[in-house]
Amino acid sequence: SMIRITGFARAQTSNEQVKNAMEINAWLDKEMPEMKARAIGIPVMFALLMKQAIPGMIVSMLTSFLLITVSMIWGFKSLKIGLLSMIPNVWPVLFLYGLLGITGYTVDLGVSVVGMITLGIAVDDTIHFLAKFLRAHRSGKNNKEAILHTLRETGGALIMTSVILVVSFGILIFSGFLVNANMGLLSAIIIALALLADFVITPAVLITLFKEKDFDENTAEV
Repeated sequence: SMIRITGFARAQTSNEQVKNAMEINAWLDKEMPEMKARAIGIPVMFALLMKQAIPGMIVSMLTSFLLITVSMIWGFKSLKIGLLSMIPNVWPVLFLYGLLGITGYTVDLGVSVVGMITLGIAVDDTIHFLAKFLRAHRSGKNNKEAILHTLRETGGALIMTSVILVVSFGILIFSGFLVNANMGLLSAIIIALALLADFVITPAVLITLFKEKDFDENTAEV
């Protein structure tokens, strides 16, 4: 014969769910060795999935960051520009995940992939901004003039592409599947923050951390 017992518990983290399932299984093996019983179910299945997926997602995000950084260094032919150009792209991801950690928000599968997805998207605006800036600088403008020229020339395009991406990801908020809804919401937020970073942090980095000669020497012709 077969019997199924359904138990209810408060919301728990993946680690807590897996730990409780293992403790229940250990108790069953000790107290009822003659029975083939196991603590199973959708929550346990997703908890095991998250324990295996999250470390892989972290490795993937770090790998993406490394590859993008190397590509930026190679593309602009400048170690300094390549490294510092990642500041406005990494800041939105770190800010949002830090905020989620402070508020105690539960990281599910959708939340865990957001950083990896948006990092590769956000860097596109930075490349566009820096390419226009370097071109303006080589035309004879100083740093501040080149930044103002870049904002006038690329600002509209950056806003338009970011709005399209925010709306596209934002549509997922209406999904009945919570994982998709969370991913859409957080992706839209990060892309919006990345746009803000390109308009605020990138100019600040270019003005405060670079000298005029840094853009004249050892940088790619763009």
